[in-house]
Amino acid sequence: MTQNSKIHDGKNERIKLKRFSVFTFGCKTNQSESDVIIRELLSCGFELVQYSEKPDFMIINTCTVTSISDKKARQLIRRIKLLNPLAKIIVTGCFVNFNNEFFNKTGIDYIFSNEHKDEITGFIKKESGYDNLSADKEARLQLTGRHTREFIKIQDGCEQKCSYCIVPYVRNKYKSQLPGKIIEGINLASANGLEEIVITGIHIGKYGADFNSNDSVAIDNVKFSDLNLCSLLELLIKKTHIKRIRLSSIEINEITDELQLLIKNNDRLAKHLHIPLQSGSSKVLSDMRRPYDSSFFFEKIKKIKKLLPDAALTSDIIVGFPGETNADFNETLNAAVEINFSKIHVFKYSPRKFTPAALMDDQVKEEIKNERSLKLRELALELRQAYINSNNGKILKVAIEKINYSKGYASGMSENYIKVYFPLNEHSEELKIGNIVNAKADRAYLDGLQGFLI
Repeated sequence: MTQNSKIHDGKNERIKLKRFSVFTFGCKTNQSESDVIIRELLSCGFELVQYSEKPDFMIINTCTVTSISDKKARQLIRRIKLLNPLAKIIVTGCFVNFNNEFFNKTGIDYIFSNEHKDEITGFIKKESGYDNLSADKEARLQLTGRHTREFIKIQDGCEQKCSYCIVPYVRNKYKSQLPGKIIEGINLASANGLEEIVITGIHIGKYGADFNSNDSVAIDNVKFSDLNLCSLLELLIKKTHIKRIRLSSIEINEITDELQLLIKNNDRLAKHLHIPLQSGSSKVLSDMRRPYDSSFFFEKIKKIKKLLPDAALTSDIIVGFPGETNADFNETLNAAVEINFSKIHVFKYSPRKFTPAALMDDQVKEEIKNERSLKLRELALELRQAYINSNNGKILKVAIEKINYSKGYASGMSENYIKVYFPLNEHSEELKIGNIVNAKADRAYLDGLQGFLI
């Protein structure tokens, strides 16, 4: 945690700093957006503290993808209100769109929708009486990289409108980040010593979809109107020196042949694709309004595995969608086995207000959702362990997440998304959090593998 106590304003007068805290729920996009706010405030000289340390400003960046997400947001807001009655509580993120009644009841006055999230820094500066306070560029560089890898947001919005999903209603239309800003963010992460970044967004496969087809603006001789995810990655490889670029979630129908070849032929792109399946039943996929059926998904996966045999394939699956029968669920279990995912995130279907699925007949009982969730999680654990074991004896490229000098070990995440632990050696004083090192795995250990540096 950065501890700044004083800075100078434009008149070179000493000023007393305000303290702020940030709590983030949900996706990597939310985390990336919170990081931007933290970085901006720190570079202006504000002090970052835990929310238990009585901050002047408390920023809560929320998620609303499930009813559990909503419940967690409400609980935290009430807790912080009780702990910090004098703090100015700022709530932003996806939860804010449909919860005005809750905010009125709890006395939350400062609400910023996703579209206005970038105004929070200016608001805090104004409320603190430091409207004209500018960021220190050197401090901005030093404060970049609060994680072991940096989340780089490339776009916002989703227009797919799956029948169960509230995200298009709270994130709205596609909005792609300018490539120059993406490159700047990656270069800042590199300058701060990080060697992996994660490309994130609400629907990254649609990067560039909103750029005007008549736009003649170009970067490195590539017109904005010609940019898509693949051409952006080519640009990032050319214009940055980051060692590893990892993609966050991407839809199966947006993994083009061109993208697969780019991943295959470039060592700087992580051989890891997170591809949501959601269901193995074509009937359920149709009811979900997903843009594929199970046959399409299977055939595309076969093609990916043939071209990228060493790639980690992870996924999201929803159980208990309205109308899902035992037969439908068994198709999902069979699909998970056939595809042999290296990791599966299991979600119980959660009705979201305003979505078509919430109004469907044949809502699945909660106890059935629980049974199916447990069964799929058990299968997912078996598949995960088998995948981890299949990497025993291999040399893995590991991004260091933790170094414990007192216990003499370090750990991190491999390119193919396995936690790797290894003992420190005589050269370990040169290691830093965020570095990528080669480690040879020699046995299963805890939630991953143990090995040694080579």
